[in-house]
Amino acid sequence: MEAYSEDFVAHNFPLVVLSGLGDDPAAPSEQRDQPRTLLHEGGFRVTSDLPLLKGRLAAQLLEVFQAADSTTAPWLGRPLRGSNAGPRYRIKRTGRTYALPPRKAPPPPHSPRLGPSHNGDNAPPPIVLHSTLSPLTPSSPLFPDGIITPLWITKHQNRLPAVFIFFLPFTSDPNTSSLLDNRLKIEINTVKSVFTSTNYKTKLIAVLLCEEGDDSPLDVDDRLPSIRRATGLDTKSLLFLSPESSKDEVRDFTNNLLSNLQSNCLEYYRDLSKHARRKRNRGNAPPPTGPPVSGTSQVLPAQGWNVRYEFKMGIFAEFRQEMDAAGRNFDNAYEILVNSELLESFSHWSPRFNEARMLADVIAIRTIRCLLWNGSPSAAVKSWLNHRERIRDFINRRGKGTRSYGWEAWEALWTKTMAQLIERADLTAFKLTDGLDSQLRKASSIFIYSDNTKASTLAERMHPWELLHHQGYWLRMSAKHQAQRRLFAKQLPEEDRIAPGQSPASRISNRSDLYDTYLTTEPHDELPLDDHSGFDHSAEIVTCLQSSVSHFASRQQIRSVEAVGLQMASEYIGNRSWTEAMCILRPMWSSLSWRQAGWWGLVEEIAWPLRDCAVHVRDAETVLRLDWELQNKAIPRRNGWKYDLHGALNDFDAVNPKPAVVLKSDDVLACIEPSFVFQAIEGNVGEPLKAQLSLFSHTHEGSKPIRLSEVKVVFEGSLRSIRLQSDENESSANPGSDVQIFNLNLRDSSVAANTTNLPSPLPSPNTGVPSLIGISNLTVHPGQIKIWNLTCIPREAGDVRAVSITLLVDDDQFSLAYVLTPSLESFADTWWEYKNGKPTSRCLGRGQDLNVAKILPKPPKVRIDIPGLRKVYYTGETLSLPIKVLNDEETACTISLAVHLVSSASSLARIRWEDESSETDSQESLASHVPSRSIGELARSESKTFPICVEGVAAAVDYDLEVSATYYLITDMDTPIHKSLIVKIPFIRPFEANSDLHPRLDPTPWPDFFQLPQINSSESRISAPSGLQQTFALTTKLASFAAEPLVLESIRIVESHVTGDAVWSVGSSRLLSPGSSDPSANLTPHTVQPKTLVEFSHDLLIRKLTIGDLNPVILDLSLQLTWRRESEAEPPTTITTTTTTLLPFRSYQLPFGEPRVLLTSTSSSRPAPLQSPATTAPPTTTHLTYTLENPSLHYLTFSLTMDSSEHFAFSGPKHLALSLTPLSRASVDYKVLVFNDQQQRQKKPGGEGGMEIRPNLVVLDTHFRKVLRVLGAGENVRTVGAAGGGAGKGGATAAAASGGATGGPTGGGVVVRL
Repeated sequence: MEAYSEDFVAHNFPLVVLSGLGDDPAAPSEQRDQPRTLLHEGGFRVTSDLPLLKGRLAAQLLEVFQAADSTTAPWLGRPLRGSNAGPRYRIKRTGRTYALPPRKAPPPPHSPRLGPSHNGDNAPPPIVLHSTLSPLTPSSPLFPDGIITPLWITKHQNRLPAVFIFFLPFTSDPNTSSLLDNRLKIEINTVKSVFTSTNYKTKLIAVLLCEEGDDSPLDVDDRLPSIRRATGLDTKSLLFLSPESSKDEVRDFTNNLLSNLQSNCLEYYRDLSKHARRKRNRGNAPPPTGPPVSGTSQVLPAQGWNVRYEFKMGIFAEFRQEMDAAGRNFDNAYEILVNSELLESFSHWSPRFNEARMLADVIAIRTIRCLLWNGSPSAAVKSWLNHRERIRDFINRRGKGTRSYGWEAWEALWTKTMAQLIERADLTAFKLTDGLDSQLRKASSIFIYSDNTKASTLAERMHPWELLHHQGYWLRMSAKHQAQRRLFAKQLPEEDRIAPGQSPASRISNRSDLYDTYLTTEPHDELPLDDHSGFDHSAEIVTCLQSSVSHFASRQQIRSVEAVGLQMASEYIGNRSWTEAMCILRPMWSSLSWRQAGWWGLVEEIAWPLRDCAVHVRDAETVLRLDWELQNKAIPRRNGWKYDLHGALNDFDAVNPKPAVVLKSDDVLACIEPSFVFQAIEGNVGEPLKAQLSLFSHTHEGSKPIRLSEVKVVFEGSLRSIRLQSDENESSANPGSDVQIFNLNLRDSSVAANTTNLPSPLPSPNTGVPSLIGISNLTVHPGQIKIWNLTCIPREAGDVRAVSITLLVDDDQFSLAYVLTPSLESFADTWWEYKNGKPTSRCLGRGQDLNVAKILPKPPKVRIDIPGLRKVYYTGETLSLPIKVLNDEETACTISLAVHLVSSASSLARIRWEDESSETDSQESLASHVPSRSIGELARSESKTFPICVEGVAAAVDYDLEVSATYYLITDMDTPIHKSLIVKIPFIRPFEANSDLHPRLDPTPWPDFFQLPQINSSESRISAPSGLQQTFALTTKLASFAAEPLVLESIRIVESHVTGDAVWSVGSSRLLSPGSSDPSANLTPHTVQPKTLVEFSHDLLIRKLTIGDLNPVILDLSLQLTWRRESEAEPPTTITTTTTTLLPFRSYQLPFGEPRVLLTSTSSSRPAPLQSPATTAPPTTTHLTYTLENPSLHYLTFSLTMDSSEHFAFSGPKHLALSLTPLSRASVDYKVLVFNDQQQRQKKPGGEGGMEIRPNLVVLDTHFRKVLRVLGAGENVRTVGAAGGGAGKGGATAAAASGGATGGPTGGGVVVRL
């Protein structure tokens, strides 16, 4: 928009003038904003003799006001942020003198009347004065038929303020305050009188600032009302700012002041709009100040006055920021200007023609801005298109036509103006922000799809060019019109390009009739014929394209960026700026999106200009890159071009070292396409693996052949790289065919002579490994296909992949390497072979990755076996496992063995070679693997056995024994072969045991409490225990979980831990299992069948060390079993014949200080008088003996009560009181006669019939009031119920053994078997 007057196109804001604040800006302002003569002469001046206000407060106020200036703010309707968030104003600063524009023009000088006078009066007729800018004023530039001038907008935007803020000093000195206040009143009234006399409705605001550095108290409350009364200003028009105000308070004061001014500004410009509307509605033009000069054009018609008034009302609406109303006024003005005969009434040679055309442009610009402001982007584009088409039609009808450089210059300006309007509008949709949705915002910021209202229906009816695109679209279009402008300029005749001083006057007059120079240069300045510089079309085009490409790039419109970049490069090439064009095209070449899309015709458009630039800047590398790709026939052939890769640098001077170029398949289009396939996707180590290497020529027909120096294939895996070196003397089997197949023998590079010294452009992953070399003819002609059959031998298992294929061209002038990094799409899936003497291809596997082969290990033929392995083993056993190795290979081999034991148990077993010593280091003894053992060379069909020892197995889990053998055939010592065997060895526990502890009556006499023990002087006092002794029966139930019969060799009770100062010993042992004919027989040896239960008993004797020790004894015992397998039918795989297993018992707590009651019984069968006559069986008499023990140191008295029963009769005391001294015991006997009751008779386990009775003797400790339990202490007596039953947990068994007291009668008791 720089071609238009700034006031004509700039957005309008209410003008606020600051007077007396800061330094006097008159001198620089006058130079920067020089007022026109018409706006400066004849106007009133606002002057004051008061000094300018400076200091901290004045500087802060000025800073805040300048920040609120909206002159450079975006033209948008949404609320602003920051300092411009409030009302928008045009802030202008002035000194103590300000000139207002004149309201009326001065009267013209007196001239005599041309007609006869009336009534003999020689006085001139009355003169009607108008504005200095009115078409009715002779001194106006619009007189007599002009419509509007930008000076009118300058008058209201820069000269005539809506608000005049008058800053005045305010003193706190009481001596001069009265004098200064009076002066302030005079100054304010003087300024008011100036605005009143001019009839301008400018709002006057007076702001009082206190002088700094004066600490005198202020009587503001008394002085301000006095000044207001004297000046007639209200509280909103006379303001005071305290000298102690902070920066934030100054900002708040300024913002409040500007906010309060908004209503005044709206009212001010609304009055001006009403004044213009009244003039428009008047219907006729007022008389001019003076008549038009004879011979000039006619006066402004009524349509012109309507355009003038509508335009004024639109400007005043913009001042009020009412863009809807402004848009309507501008639309009315535009329609009246263009549709009526007003525009066509001007002759094309008249200056009014271009003025009216510019006014149409300005109205269209302001209309577009209103539409963008109100959120109607599509309507703005339609308005832009409508103006262009209507002006095109008007110029073709009434102007000089649109086939000229002048029209293209205006088109370029018009599209550039649209881009500038979008830039100033700062639309949210076109703003690029960083964040999670940045990619979405970039994609949606290319264009605004439609207006906010009726989006879906409007979009269906709109064309793409009717959408509002971002600035890059319009700038690119502007560059296009600039290029058209240059074409038309080059068509100008030479005589019209001569300067005016060098051509005839008649020719100069004809130029104004032929060429449209609206907003553009004259023909002699557009493209001068002499050496003078004219308009720089290329610079303008490049500037537009550079701005355009930045917008396209920011939105990731890659293809548009490339197209615009090509246009820029073409401009530079046209100016022979090769370096600048090279800097644009070279980065685009490798990453060209047209290449990825396969648009090779467009690729060619860049390739040839880039090659020309590379030749001129002597860039040999770029020339080689381009010639390699241009050889491909996918790029259209260039007529007359000689395609010769080896002659690409013939025009270059030879340099040393010669240029070297490395091309990658991802960046360039190859003219020779290599491929590599394996015949089979699987192979074995040491076996031949067949593959094919192919070269497909895609060069143009008639191009020179390409002579390759070397082809190198690099693998990932166990294959060595392959290098094919050139030898043109080598021939193929079918030299005249386009398809040639070679059977190539590869040799080791460490043996074969290396025929080339070219370094590899891509290092092999197997660096240091010798490669395989083959010699062949590598010259490739156009359209030719060359195939090489290759055979490789993999040395290790794993995946083998061809990671790169390198084509080397080593010429005298350059060295070029093309590297193909393979992918599934880049490799062929065909295999070439001869059929009926002709080369044919067949598909190996479509969709498969044929450049990858899976190498499997060589099938091992060495066998590993462990003979005699049992189905199950038992914990604690030491195993001897023979590992047998048998060689079934065709040749002898050297073998090494490794053994590893794996288990889920936290503590693993130990393994070792049996022939090695078991006394190893402690760390080695915990190892679950043994060192690898070499067994040397094993001949064909030979076998060897190596036993392994497994010991220390404590956990009953399954172990995995892994035996691995690594061997090498003596015919191939480079290829290792692996064989492994994994066997599962299950371990289980052979036995599980459960034990019960029952008290027994100890026959040993107790010591007498009233007699001292006799101590032999020759013996030590602690040589033998002297405390109390108790006897217990330890009953054990042993369950066998073995899968076969096991023979118990010995059963022992061993001590784990005993506390309580006591000693223990084992008495007699007996077998209690069912079916045992002799319970008193020895326990061992005894054969335990699988899944059976064996019960046996041991007598335990426990004695305290001292007689006075009453602490309980905690007894921890274990059962030690020594056993062996009964059957040896299977081959033995154990080292020892017997195994010892330790089974721990639970802990037993035996309280030695508590009294207890023990019951024993004996039976006898004799006739009794109580026998019933109906019974046949003799009555049974049972003797019950209750033994009361007092091991404590207290004198205890017990109350005994025997309960009666309906099942038996007893003889003995019914009630008895028994006293026991400390450390004593006593017995009470009862004789029981059992009745012959069949309900009591039960079947004994041995098969004999029998009866059971439950005698209930209540024993009460009269001192502690505790009832003692009666414990069974004989073979035929057992404790049941609460007493523990003999099989309870550790705590219950301890209580039963101790006979502890209870709080009262219990539900338990004893059962006596008769």
